[in-house]
Amino acid sequence: MVDVPVNAKVLVWARKERGLNEEQAAKLLRLSMQELRDLEGGHKKPSLALLDRMARQYQIPFASLLMPDPLPDNARPTIPDFRTHLGEGPKLDHELMTAIDVVNLQIEMFAEVKEAHPELFQAPPLPNYSNITDAERAAHTERARIAPSIDTQIGWTGVATAFRHWRAIIESQGIFVHLMSIGPENDVRGFAIYDEREIPIILINGDEVETSARIFSLIHEHAHLLIRKPGISDQNRKDKTERWCNQFAAYFLMPADRFKEEALKIDPSRAWSDTAIRKIAEIFKVSMSAAALHLEDVGLARAGFYDQKQAQWKPRKPRKGGPPMPYAERQVNRLGVRHVSVVLDALDRRYINQLDAYELTEVGPKHFDDLRTEIAGRQREYGAVR
Repeated sequence: MVDVPVNAKVLVWARKERGLNEEQAAKLLRLSMQELRDLEGGHKKPSLALLDRMARQYQIPFASLLMPDPLPDNARPTIPDFRTHLGEGPKLDHELMTAIDVVNLQIEMFAEVKEAHPELFQAPPLPNYSNITDAERAAHTERARIAPSIDTQIGWTGVATAFRHWRAIIESQGIFVHLMSIGPENDVRGFAIYDEREIPIILINGDEVETSARIFSLIHEHAHLLIRKPGISDQNRKDKTERWCNQFAAYFLMPADRFKEEALKIDPSRAWSDTAIRKIAEIFKVSMSAAALHLEDVGLARAGFYDQKQAQWKPRKPRKGGPPMPYAERQVNRLGVRHVSVVLDALDRRYINQLDAYELTEVGPKHFDDLRTEIAGRQREYGAVR
């Protein structure tokens, strides 16, 4: 078994890049604490197999582990963090740091392709609402620009269908929408990146229990892009930017006049039982939490109503995994139709090679036709994204 002459400081850097302590890293790598310390202290060299395992478990490029020296602290692109964590300060854990790095790497690859072949990325200009202080007015303007009628929205069958429709609509604006597990939903709901590379990306936390909550998160992150304040979100009401994006998402998904009309049909007495709130949420394909907050915001419920309901409702347990999903379908679900479509278009035009396409989709060439079939089906059902 051949040992690989790596810089031990790079191994320490790789672990810390992923927010892992020694105990967590040793468990991931199936090593004892002493074995890990010997590696990181330079007393022992890793085998090729161990280095490969480290790259996979840390979700870091294998070549990065072979660098002569660690990258400087400022090498990672910065992303604003709007989370409060109940006043404790936000934390970048392993899953979130990995997701940010993966997305940034994809942005870098797309930016290179875009510079040479901008026609692959054609999309309507993303409006800038940074000067609009009234979230309701901004939501009304944006809904008129991109959304279907409220009757069409109400007519969608189920929240899963609604999420795919909204995702297709947002992707049609030139935004890449990813769905990836990045930790407990109370810690992070998602993040958005939009910088000088001009490749706007939204990532929604796939660990959110309710699909209806993912819909709200999607529109919330879209609001971050519209006001040019992308970052990491937990949808708290203490941060001014998060509060504005919450209000935007609520008024976008539940326009005030129609919301009041439908809500008062369900409960003219305004008692707002859980059953009534659930019925309202089902009409607009949002979570009960979003419906309860909006009842308070539009003046149909007293101040403090939302906090009272949140205290009463028990946190929902994460759902267990459903039936296995074909890999190509799972990757389209994870990366989005726009992402996969751009990659395959670039491959067909020979702007990128099969290795590039594999790196951008994590799907081997023999399954590219499965990707094509999956995105074609979604485009027929939910609309083309470009």
